[in-house]
Amino acid sequence: DTPEKTKKELPDMMSIRSGVIILSEKFHDLLSQFDLGDGRMFEVPLYEHDQKTLRPGRWFILHVAAQKQTLIPEKSENLESGNGMWAVRLPNDGVLAVRASAAQGADIWLDPVLYNRLFLTDRLKSAIKQSDLKIRSLPMRPCVVIRPSTPPSMPHRSGSGWRRTAPDR
Repeated sequence: DTPEKTKKELPDMMSIRSGVIILSEKFHDLLSQFDLGDGRMFEVPLYEHDQKTLRPGRWFILHVAAQKQTLIPEKSENLESGNGMWAVRLPNDGVLAVRASAAQGADIWLDPVLYNRLFLTDRLKSAIKQSDLKIRSLPMRPCVVIRPSTPPSMPHRSGSGWRRTAPDR
């Protein structure tokens, strides 16, 4: 049986089996002010360990559906690749390089070529840090933002010319 003190001190964000993220109403309210892209928050009942006693308050599952291909593997540290995907080697002390375009659109997203990493815009990260949310498991590691360079010899063209949506290199 879970001690009463532990029951009262549940964090505002928890990751449970298979990476499912549970949020308190307080965290839900903060995230509701941000762009989740195609992501959603779904209210769910949360039970005590006995699976009979309903926990007080409102709880939500966070479904992060927004995807942006923002990782620049060749400029990142401590990555390994396999099957067309990238993963951060343990320990997690490497710095990830991301495209400047990461700041556009959803404030929370996944990169489809990187395993098990949730990205946040600086705006969302700052709001979380300034809040009084109790969060135990949301390590926020820095990313280096890489701005694309335009070769000076290339003419500016409109439409589908040399500017393309393929990854910046």
